[in-house]
Amino acid sequence: MAHLLLIDDDAVFVPEQVRQTFPAPAYRVAVAETGSSGIEQVRRASPDVVLLDLHLPDRPGLEV
Repeated sequence: MAHLLLIDDDAVFVPEQVRQTFPAPAYRVAVAETGSSGIEQVRRASPDVVLLDLHLPDRPGLEV
């Protein structure tokens, strides 16, 4: 199973699209709504792929 991490402040629309594109059980999609929480999730369990919004509420995506 591939582990994807979506870091995006859109809590509904984008995560739903990603889950439809990468459905379970072949993919596990985790969501972080801020750069800080995304960094924390990467530290806990390194994802195979990170999909990253460049405009986050707490810091620029490129900084993440």
